[in-house]
Amino acid sequence: MYPGVGGLDRGNREVSRRDFSPRLGLSYQLFKKTVVRAAYGISFLPTTGIFVRVGQTGFALQTPMVTSIDGGFTPFDTLTNPFPNGVLQPTGSSQGALTGLGTSVSGNLRSLQRGYSQQWNFNVQQELPRNFVVELGYMGNRGVSLPANRTFRYLPESQLALGTQLQQLVPNYLAGTITSGPLSQPNVTRATLLNYYPHFLGVTGLDSWADSIYHAATVRAEKRFSDGLSLIASYTFSKLIDNNLGNGLNGFQDGGNNGVQNWDNLRAERAVSTSDLPQRLVLAATYELPFARSGPAAYKAIPGWLADQQHPYPTERKCDCGFRARARIRWLPAQRRGRSNLGEPQHRPLARPCSLHNHRPLHLWQ
Repeated sequence: MYPGVGGLDRGNREVSRRDFSPRLGLSYQLFKKTVVRAAYGISFLPTTGIFVRVGQTGFALQTPMVTSIDGGFTPFDTLTNPFPNGVLQPTGSSQGALTGLGTSVSGNLRSLQRGYSQQWNFNVQQELPRNFVVELGYMGNRGVSLPANRTFRYLPESQLALGTQLQQLVPNYLAGTITSGPLSQPNVTRATLLNYYPHFLGVTGLDSWADSIYHAATVRAEKRFSDGLSLIASYTFSKLIDNNLGNGLNGFQDGGNNGVQNWDNLRAERAVSTSDLPQRLVLAATYELPFARSGPAAYKAIPGWLADQQHPYPTERKCDCGFRARARIRWLPAQRRGRSNLGEPQHRPLARPCSLHNHRPLHLWQ
């Protein structure tokens, strides 16, 4: 139960020895000015940060106040004497699996898998006259065994048919074993004893049950930098489906409720993601200012002054979004003039549809 205790190793999860991350790429010149590219790769999530939860059960302990024993219909303990049975004291790891009885516990599953992302893409690029390039592409991303919060103490779906009988008070077989808190009372509601792990008030942990799938068709047209001008237009039509956003909660605050409806039927959680951004158009241009070539001597001495502007146009059904345009004047080093300074555009779903500047790879935020 505790790392380094009872024969367990010192890690918070079992060691994974199957993290194989292949990378495959293909580039083929189909015709003189036509190139076909394809790629596939697997990337594993890190095992630190938000992808691991160090449990504190036994070392950090809260004494719950028993406000009611019949589901909130009748008050029980009051603020005059909120803890008549005393305050619970931390026991460390000395009690093993009995640690935290009658309280809420949380931590990692020892069997927590390391989530990964499968990414693939295919595109065809055609060079046109006057330094124009057109590209058609497809890309996909599948998140597998993604870490997400999981509730282990809940009322089984099969017991919901009991209706109001779940609120009836019944003898508590845990009384005496548990000496403090709501589960120490001689009578509790029937629902309390029918829960999974009834000897705890709550059991939560990080589990690798979530997944996602992303598909996108992309179109890009670019005029490479020549005659002082470069242009680019990029359009993405995509769909993102997942069953859990933000590792168990809506951490991106884009509206909706990501709470699991039925832990006995996780397949029902699969739906279009609240972070789905079905269409996105980006227009950008870079222009070498004419006074840098024919203006004052100061500009001639340091050539390469450019003006560029970018307009992303998203479409999003789930929140009110506008677009953010950017314009600036800057100096470009000589070694970068003569080719597009925009680079190859990255078509990625947004972690926050309403924050157009927040680009992150899909596997980092699912």
